[in-house]
Amino acid sequence: MAILGPALSQCRSFVVDVKYSTSLPFLSRYLRGSAEHLRILKLQCDVDDAEDVELPSIPEQHAVKFPLLSIAVFDGVTFLDACHIESFTEQFKSLSLSTLSISNLSVPEDEEVDLYTLCGHCQFGFIRHLILRNINAGYDPGTIDSGQYEPKVNCVTLIGHDLVFTEEFLLATYGSTFCYWHVGGSGLSECSVPRPTTSDWRT
Repeated sequence: MAILGPALSQCRSFVVDVKYSTSLPFLSRYLRGSAEHLRILKLQCDVDDAEDVELPSIPEQHAVKFPLLSIAVFDGVTFLDACHIESFTEQFKSLSLSTLSISNLSVPEDEEVDLYTLCGHCQFGFIRHLILRNINAGYDPGTIDSGQYEPKVNCVTLIGHDLVFTEEFLLATYGSTFCYWHVGGSGLSECSVPRPTTSDWRT
């Protein structure tokens, strides 16, 4: 990354695909300035082994721009790292993404991040397809107000979560109108509540 980092701002597509999440680069360390050509950013891993990782501190003057970003894949703790960059999260609010995928997420011990914090971070301008896979974040069932988070999302995929996590996510985002739901490995049944508003449901 010492070699590739400076080139990142000139790339249209930047993909890292490794086995362990500890091999993934932190954007806060390597992305600087304007990445005005960047359309695809994928930081992918097969196994999350970064439970004890410490996210780097980010200088206040750190700023990045990525006006054309369309596809973003964050594995391990890379999404939380990106959310620590203030200029990154400010752009999230107006950005329209084709796909946002967050997978194999575990939260470092010194980070206070749960399901509801994650929902708050997903308040983008628009996301055509939101994918959450194997999210290891805490939650307190039944304590959230229904519909507290209403992300502007067209399609949602939830994979690898237990029944309570999935139902709590449905509760937190209740009121959002999704065109397509794909839920796998959650144990949802016809008695699960609340039922999302959607035109297409797949399990």
